[in-house]
Amino acid sequence: MLLHTRWTGKVDAFQDGEWEEDKEHAVMYLRNYEKGTVLYFTLGHCRSTYDMQPLVDEYPELERGSWDLPVFYELLRRGIAWGIQ
Repeated sequence: MLLHTRWTGKVDAFQDGEWEEDKEHAVMYLRNYEKGTVLYFTLGHCRSTYDMQPLVDEYPELERGSWDLPVFYELLRRGIAWGIQ
């Protein structure tokens, strides 16, 4: 695992909104696949108008999440640089 986070508590915005167990959650990691390696990066999600169907018809606002943080783009740059080596 290259990058992880930990959290506990209640998150009303998620269907499974209770995280009671304090454990690591992968954010960036490598996985071998056949003759190569895949880089996984889980911070690519925004939420907008139609992303929550069928739970709601339209989501009321754009939530950019990690896309608003400069560190998100630095991690993308590093991942791309690793991939083209």
